[in-house]
Amino acid sequence: MNNLILKNAQDNDVLIMLSADNLPEKGSINNIIKPLMKEEIIGGVSSHPTPVNDRTTLFGFIAHLIWDLHYVLSLNGNVKLTGEFYALKPGLVKEIPRVVNDDLYIEYSIKKQGYKIKQALDAISYMNGPETLKDFLTQRIRVHIGHYQIARMTGYVPQTIKTGEILKKMMKMVDWKKIHFLIAAIFLEISAKIIAFFLFHRNKIPYKWDYAGSTKNLRGK
Repeated sequence: MNNLILKNAQDNDVLIMLSADNLPEKGSINNIIKPLMKEEIIGGVSSHPTPVNDRTTLFGFIAHLIWDLHYVLSLNGNVKLTGEFYALKPGLVKEIPRVVNDDLYIEYSIKKQGYKIKQALDAISYMNGPETLKDFLTQRIRVHIGHYQIARMTGYVPQTIKTGEILKKMMKMVDWKKIHFLIAAIFLEISAKIIAFFLFHRNKIPYKWDYAGSTKNLRGK
C-alpha cells in the first residue's frame, strides 16, 4: 500500500503520513510541512507523538517513557522518523522493499542520500499506547524484528536501540518513586527484544501487523 502511495506522490513536493490511530493537534499538519518547504537539506520531518495513557498505571508509564525517550534522543540531533506522523519529500524514496518497518527504511533512505530529518516540536499527534501485556509484547516484538531486518538489509542501526545511550537518558528522566515501574519496563523491553531476536533468526517475520486492540481507544481526544 505504501508503495502505491509513494508512486502517486512522486510529482508532489510533500507527502504526509499519519497513522489511522493517531489524532493530530490543530495546526500540526501545517507545522510538519514548514521545515520541508524552508530548508533544501531537510528530507523528512518527524512529529511528537504524545500518548494519552494514564501515567499512574504500569503500561501508561511505559507508553510515556518510550515516547519521551524517542523525543529526547531526537532533540540530541539524531532524529528518528516516527511512523505515527511524519512528512517527507516523496521523490527521495521511489520504492520500499518488503520490510516490517516502512518508516525506518524511509529514515535510512533519506539519510543515506545526505538529507536530514528534522524534529518538529510543534507537530503533535495524540495516540494510545498498549495497555495490556499481550498488546505491549506484540507491538514491541514486531518493532524489534523490524530493526533486526533493516540492520541486516542495510547495516543501518537507529539511535533508539543503542542500549547504553537509552539507559543514560532513562535514569535522568524517571522519578525514583516510580523505580518499580522502570524495572518492570526494562524487563519487558529486554524480553521483547530477546523474543524478537529468536523469531527473526527463525525467519518468522510479521509482515502483517497483528491488531493491538488497546491502542485503538483514544480516550479524551
